[in-house]
Amino acid sequence: MAIVKICPHCGSIVVPVPILPVKTYLKEQFVKELPLEADWHVCPNQKCPVTYFTKGIISTINDLTTSLWFKNKGPDAPICYCASITRGDIETAVRAGHTTIKAIRTSLDKNLPCDCKKLNPLGDVVAKPSIMR
Repeated sequence: MAIVKICPHCGSIVVPVPILPVKTYLKEQFVKELPLEADWHVCPNQKCPVTYFTKGIISTINDLTTSLWFKNKGPDAPICYCASITRGDIETAVRAGHTTIKAIRTSLDKNLPCDCKKLNPLGDVVAKPSIMR
């Protein structure tokens, strides 16, 4: 039987994440004290203030250097962290007729190399869709 991890604040099922996005998005004063070998998780619940956590350490949206796309539903939410593309950028590009990722990035002049393993808050290109609904 698999053990399901839940958020210590809201009880939502959480997503395991590697240490790299945790170090990338937590403010500098928190990064110095992080246990690198810990099992890190992130709460995907938009209404919950908890972001990354591990045993004994819980960070909130106020502890981050930028917002997380699944916690921020506004037009300023970063969607592509590699190319600094926001939800509003994508909405504007789609309204202008650009309907593929390549077309959207080209229309925004943001064809930068992918670095999702470091820059995606979940540490991956694919956003674990089964629990991010």
